[in-house]
Amino acid sequence: MIVLVTENSRFSVKPNKSPSEFAKDPSAIEGLVNHRPLCDDAPPIEIYFPPFGQFVFNCKTIIPSPEDISFTTNFVRKMSSFYGNEGDRKNVVLEEMKKLFLVDLWTEKIRRYNTDLSYVENDAFILNIEVKNELGVGGDPNLQNSLYYTYYWSNCKAKPKNSLCPTILISIAGSYIGISGGIYPKKFVCEPLTAIFPLLWLPRRSFMDDLARIFSSLKTLFVNTREYYKVLPSNLDQRRIHFPTFEFGSKKNSLLPISNFVFEKQVTSFVFEGKYKSQRAILKFARKYSVDAHKFCYQNGFAPEIFFFYDWNSEWKVICTQFVEGKEWDNLSRPQKESGIDILDRNIQKLHEESFVHGDLRDCNIIFVLDDHGHNCSSVQLIDFDWSGKENETFYPFFVNTFSVKWHRGVQSGKQIEKDHDTFWLNFLRDDIKVSS
Repeated sequence: MIVLVTENSRFSVKPNKSPSEFAKDPSAIEGLVNHRPLCDDAPPIEIYFPPFGQFVFNCKTIIPSPEDISFTTNFVRKMSSFYGNEGDRKNVVLEEMKKLFLVDLWTEKIRRYNTDLSYVENDAFILNIEVKNELGVGGDPNLQNSLYYTYYWSNCKAKPKNSLCPTILISIAGSYIGISGGIYPKKFVCEPLTAIFPLLWLPRRSFMDDLARIFSSLKTLFVNTREYYKVLPSNLDQRRIHFPTFEFGSKKNSLLPISNFVFEKQVTSFVFEGKYKSQRAILKFARKYSVDAHKFCYQNGFAPEIFFFYDWNSEWKVICTQFVEGKEWDNLSRPQKESGIDILDRNIQKLHEESFVHGDLRDCNIIFVLDDHGHNCSSVQLIDFDWSGKENETFYPFFVNTFSVKWHRGVQSGKQIEKDHDTFWLNFLRDDIKVSS
């Protein structure tokens, strides 16, 4: 059941243009993140609402049923046709989507604006479908979808204080389709969950298989989203709205170690601070993580303990570690830096002797722990082993931040991580001490 708030402080977006106008003449809307323009710190929606993550996984792995294949065949054949106007195409989409989701769909009135096709259940905005007659006609349906999502939760009577407000967003433009999702942790965030796929009858092309998996996975996502709204707790601590474990009704989830993590505050979109079994802890979501490198460093005294690690879904790993109380490099005095750099040097040598590389030894991934007197460093702890691994076996991600970070000249996207790249950052800190003298 949705619990309503009495004030609108959580939902502050006010309509200043219609969604159709926005689709034709887009601009940034305060309170809405749809990655237009560029946004680097938006929370990934698939970790905040796990059914979105399961949908992404299913789209790659699920085996469509004969009914799913039949639906895909019929839908593609109909969408590849030409229609005289948007209303004609929308009517065909309506009839087909009713067969897929086994519910009726309708036009939802949001103040003075009307959606194309929606499904609302007990005030919960479960699904919205935006239809354009052809690609490029009438603006971007994905942008229009994101604004309908934002306007609904901003202006409907339901202002849930116990929900992330997940909504499935389907955009159709002529013979093309894309699936997105919307959530509301702190801002309205809309992100694509699939690429844009052609709805063309080409049965020998692999994208037809992908379409069948998408439609099969959509049915499961629709059921899970409806279920989510039915089992919302009424007495939720508001801080948990900003934490990704916000899911209910899953007995399986209660058995996972993450259920013992008590959330206290959000550090970044991917990192959270709290307690694990009464110990201060950091919980992080990462696409890739070297537990072996981290454990080696912990066993040798220069990394925090790992409390637990497991796959969240096909795209993300969950790592919970001990919280380390220390200082960042820029907050150290010269004597503290000099003692810390020597310890860091020894730590990196140990790491490299075992043929490990860290890959990202910028000062933000190094914690300097002071002695009891606070004069010198007693230990130096390495964190964030996302890119770490054995030398010659681990590689940089394709998209390395080269805009604001000056890496070793040998660092290239997708290329091997080398020991020299680690020592580059060690020498960078040594040079910093010289400059500050």
